[in-house]
Amino acid sequence: MYKLLLSTALVAVASSAMAADLPSRKAPEPYSPVPAMIAFSWTGFYIGANAGVGFNNGNNNNGYTSTGFPAGGNGNPNGNIFNGSGNGSNASFIGGGQLGYNYQFGSIVLGVEADIQGIANGGGNRAGGVAPIQPGVVAGVVPYAIGSNGNNMPSYIGTVRGRLGYAIDRALIYATGGFAYGGGYGNNNVAYFNQANGTGVPTAVYGGGHSSNTGYAVGGGVEYAVTNNWTVKAEYLYANLGSSNRTLFSGTIPGTAFVGGNNNSGINIVRVGVNYKF
Repeated sequence: MYKLLLSTALVAVASSAMAADLPSRKAPEPYSPVPAMIAFSWTGFYIGANAGVGFNNGNNNNGYTSTGFPAGGNGNPNGNIFNGSGNGSNASFIGGGQLGYNYQFGSIVLGVEADIQGIANGGGNRAGGVAPIQPGVVAGVVPYAIGSNGNNMPSYIGTVRGRLGYAIDRALIYATGGFAYGGGYGNNNVAYFNQANGTGVPTAVYGGGHSSNTGYAVGGGVEYAVTNNWTVKAEYLYANLGSSNRTLFSGTIPGTAFVGGNNNSGINIVRVGVNYKF
């Protein structure tokens, strides 16, 4: 009996040892690491296009004086010929392109951008006034302006600006400001009438203007990265191109001119754009 029990125990121990040496039939669990999320970066060069509306925010303050004015006109050659002013908020389509570079560290984005765009049908302000007859001046000679087109809206505008933004992943909120320039202004036109002729035809017509102005631009906007390469934005800019004095010359009476006429150019721009980020 003792031998039988001993043999049974030895067989059981041997079987357990052999079973422990056999490979497990349970399949190993698959390895499935969680992919790391890569945050979007605004760093890099970009190029794009924009379109929107420009609102004229300039004004004309015309206080013309005369140089070599015809005899019988205003008795004071350096005096005021007429006073007139005008302003407007007429809207014009604006569109063009931009390029720039952003650098991101943390949530802060620093950048620089240059753009240029054309302005369709830049609106003009009209100014006019009738000069009072000065004491000692021949009566009936009244210089004044008719349809004086003092265009404060240029036909093109460009800027070179810095940008400071705060990034929330693919969204960017930014402020911007820098240098602005513009050109292609319309001329001022002033007609000198001698009412003594009674014909209604101007004795002389004066015209002139300026080709370009420089100033500054400030504003802000929001931009969103739709993909890793394409972004869309909405932006507001105020551009002030300074003021200038215009000299208007006559082709009919050489050597005479109206001088002065302060013209202040300001534009409010609301636009949207798209950029391709390299």
